[in-house]
Amino acid sequence: AYRKRLEDQLTANVYQNQTPLPLLDQYFSVRDPFNESRTQYRFNLSDGKLFVNDVRKEKTDSEMCRFTLFKNWSAFCVFRIDGSYATYDAKLSYGSRVTEQFKIRATIEPYSGDWSNPADIRASLRLKSASGQMRLESGSSAFVTEFVVVTNSTPPFEAFSVFNGNKTLAEKVWRNFTDYIFRICKQDMRAIMKIEYTKKVKSAADDVGEIDYKLFLE
Repeated sequence: AYRKRLEDQLTANVYQNQTPLPLLDQYFSVRDPFNESRTQYRFNLSDGKLFVNDVRKEKTDSEMCRFTLFKNWSAFCVFRIDGSYATYDAKLSYGSRVTEQFKIRATIEPYSGDWSNPADIRASLRLKSASGQMRLESGSSAFVTEFVVVTNSTPPFEAFSVFNGNKTLAEKVWRNFTDYIFRICKQDMRAIMKIEYTKKVKSAADDVGEIDYKLFLE
């Protein structure tokens, strides 16, 4: 019971003060797929924010941090992030002027099918005795798995006047746009989660405080 309380406390500490994580601005261009020598479609993504879900609200009985014994006691935590999402304010420029302003939402999903892979953040901790006290100490940096991002635009690209009703052109530019989100923005999302959750787990371990080792072993 004592060990379970510590696991729950550690998890709760990690999810304290959940705030959106800032993402880097992005500036890139996409060529006209039908005429690569023509003017490019230039995109500017700003005010990016990453909203990481608190999965405890969805599944109250889920165990995210568990203690295990292998030579020494350690804790391993897995925080699911599927359903978490990033938002951006976006602008499309064609020629010298901004022709469209829109919103982007990129939602995290796990890989499925032939190459399935969960979408989560993982961290390990160990029990360490210092100055006569037993405490939790974070190990290496948090690890963020690879994941899929599903991107949506509001309004949709096919409604943009710059494409003059050419749905095929809009779809091809959209495909190249979402490819950039997947290749570049996703890695920015992974990087900020690694940084922030490494800090969160360390702080959560510190906040657990001294551990009663006799109760822990019961």
